[in-house]
Amino acid sequence: MSIRRLTPEDKDLFVSIIQHPSVLPYIVDDYSSIQLYNMDAVLRIDTVYCLIYGEGVLFILTPQNSITYDVHTCVLPQFRGEEAVSAAREGAEWMFKETNCQKITASFPVINSGAYALARSIGMKKEGVNKKSFLRDGHLHDQIIMGLCKEDYLCQQQW
Repeated sequence: MSIRRLTPEDKDLFVSIIQHPSVLPYIVDDYSSIQLYNMDAVLRIDTVYCLIYGEGVLFILTPQNSITYDVHTCVLPQFRGEEAVSAAREGAEWMFKETNCQKITASFPVINSGAYALARSIGMKKEGVNKKSFLRDGHLHDQIIMGLCKEDYLCQQQW
């Protein structure tokens, strides 16, 4: 399998991954709703990169500025583990080779240990903590902030 960019014709695949019962709880908080996302619009924005690996690993990369992209990762259960790691490596490599991206960032609640493990597996480093910034089931959780610079990623690949 390999990474490819989604097109508007892939809307059903995009929606099926995001709305999967094992994914949706990790991408919304107590006050968010997936209805806030206009799927058609997201897939048509030139500066947002929606990358798919196989039929079950989705990366949504949104620009924070001209060189930094924030990634949101959605992984179906059957793709978790080594397949998700391979997908994340391919996704980072694609972004660094095909775009002007110099840094990929991610933030996720501490209760999402899978996201933390996946980020670390591709060399992302913890850059900080956003205290009490995610509300789930009425409880506030910290969010971990992680980052990966292009230069660091390329150095890792030479090993």
